[in-house]
Amino acid sequence: MKKYFFSLFIFSTVVVQAQTLPLEEIMKGDDFIGHQPYNQRWSADGNTLYFE
Repeated sequence: MKKYFFSLFIFSTVVVQAQTLPLEEIMKGDDFIGHQPYNQRWSADGNTLYFE
């Protein structure tokens, strides 16, 4: 029962925080979220992802 209430609390906290982000902040692009990685590639064995 404790797990259920804890999960519900975490979920409700995430939902409330997600709704406080204004559209203007989202639309700022790279200035707001940072620059996206580029030149993505996998290692030869396929276990590691490299990027710049």
